[in-house]
Amino acid sequence: MAITAIGTYFSPWLSYGLASVYNAVDQIVVVNYGFQLDNKRRMGPLKEASEVIKHLDVNGKIKEVTHVDPKKLRHSYPVGTQRAANLRRKREEGEGSWYDIRGLNLTAANELAFNLGADWILKFDSDEVCYRDVEKLREDIGTYVFHQYEFAGLVGGSENYFPDPGPASPYIDTVQTYKADLDTWYLGAGAIANHPEDRKPTDLFHCAHLRWANPVGLFEEEKYNHLFGRRVWQLYTNDYGYFSDGLFKEAMDSALLQLQRKGTPTEQKPPEACCFQDPLEYISK
Repeated sequence: MAITAIGTYFSPWLSYGLASVYNAVDQIVVVNYGFQLDNKRRMGPLKEASEVIKHLDVNGKIKEVTHVDPKKLRHSYPVGTQRAANLRRKREEGEGSWYDIRGLNLTAANELAFNLGADWILKFDSDEVCYRDVEKLREDIGTYVFHQYEFAGLVGGSENYFPDPGPASPYIDTVQTYKADLDTWYLGAGAIANHPEDRKPTDLFHCAHLRWANPVGLFEEEKYNHLFGRRVWQLYTNDYGYFSDGLFKEAMDSALLQLQRKGTPTEQKPPEACCFQDPLEYISK
């Protein structure tokens, strides 16, 4: 069973990520819950993500969750920001156990997947897309962290930009598989909190992290919204700890710079799902 989480901003890579794992698993749990950037005091699901799920789920595999109560989780921890955790550490109060929105949502997704009968979990971010070899997971299931490629610029068609050749070293937040466990939980930045010693990188499976890239064919406004929303979230949780005019101005400037970013064309192709204008074609292929 696969799990992923969405909150605060919509990634145009969500549909590609879902498509890339759709035929490799029995079910996918998607927790769609976070801040609404047009009204920062309101929490709820992102409409665009719900529309993607409805469009792609031709076989009824996706279970969408649109609200999470941290007090009802097996691990009932407060929700905070990385900035607050860092300040606690400086004051020698200890970091303690806490969630950011990503950690909260992934913990809820893991718990639901376990309760739905999952025997193993494939976890991926909403801006990560797997290569076709992910379908081999049924033949070789273990606790793995995938090797990942980092793309920048535009991805899809003939415009494949890849700033650093070769597989990147696995990150804590990359795609991973592990045995389903009700005691598994996630903290800040979507990092898994327990059993880190069980994880091991594998050359068998690959994914792409597309956080600083956009699919070919998006309108300029859609490209900007993706990069802007992602930067808002980064600044909020890591630097500011609250939403402010200064935060939004910095995010806007960053997004405009990212839209001008160019990588170096290489022979490394993006995941197969990225080559379809509509990822539903990849699922049905």
